[in-house]
Amino acid sequence: MSMKITEDCRQQDCRQQARPVLCYFLTLDELLDLRDWVQGEPVLDLQSPVLANQYRAGVRHGLEIVEFGIASPLGHRWTDATGITWQWDVLQKEAVAVSADGSPVEPVPDSRDYIDYPDAEFTALARGLLDALMACGWK
Repeated sequence: MSMKITEDCRQQDCRQQARPVLCYFLTLDELLDLRDWVQGEPVLDLQSPVLANQYRAGVRHGLEIVEFGIASPLGHRWTDATGITWQWDVLQKEAVAVSADGSPVEPVPDSRDYIDYPDAEFTALARGLLDALMACGWK
């Protein structure tokens, strides 16, 4: 995982930054808050390497939390907004990402807590998470 998300994240005061909660396990209300917040933010240029990395980290996180019943696991190949193709490895129970040339793609690790991300990075992370959930059938 390229972002630091802890289970006690609800203890942190995200609301002071006018951002929704982003925890490892999200309730339906928290997901809806996150979706509403992302829709109110400016459209991002995911060609930026930093924003693309945060977006992919969000996609990976979204595909990982699907396993906990939010939606059905990714049952098909899916290409995200950065052009990376994802599929679910049933045996390893993990998301696998490959670039257009077939090489594996992993988000670059980031030790910062997501609360410390600038707004654009947080938005990219949240959008990736939501895009992954929608690819798995969450509406």
